[in-house]
Amino acid sequence: MGQTVQQRWADAAMSVAFEDLPPVPAFPVVPGRRWGPGLWWSATTGRHVTAGSNAMRVQLMVLDRDGP
Repeated sequence: MGQTVQQRWADAAMSVAFEDLPPVPAFPVVPGRRWGPGLWWSATTGRHVTAGSNAMRVQLMVLDRDGP
């Protein structure tokens, strides 16, 4: 098993492939709500990445960039 390592966000964003990690909680689907889980097409990875909310989707959009 792997070891848990705590990093600053800026360092983790450059070194961790978050799109390869499974979602921590299950994304709830609430009938009648105007938002819900969805997929973001990542140009960087060439595949869909799960997003649990619009806020998460925006974070994915920001992180979907070319590497250094």
